[in-house]
Amino acid sequence: MKNHAVENNTCQDDTFFYIVGYTSGGAPYGVTWEEMGLEPWQALEEEQ
Repeated sequence: MKNHAVENNTCQDDTFFYIVGYTSGGAPYGVTWEEMGLEPWQALEEEQ
């Protein structure tokens, strides 16, 4: 089974590659672009 990147980037911003959720104060948390080894909005390479 292959995992595919989600085309709809609604869970991303300039800091976070994937926003998991928000704190009670409204601050987002999740996986950053840096943790993924990518520049913000860099396209993921597709596996062939």
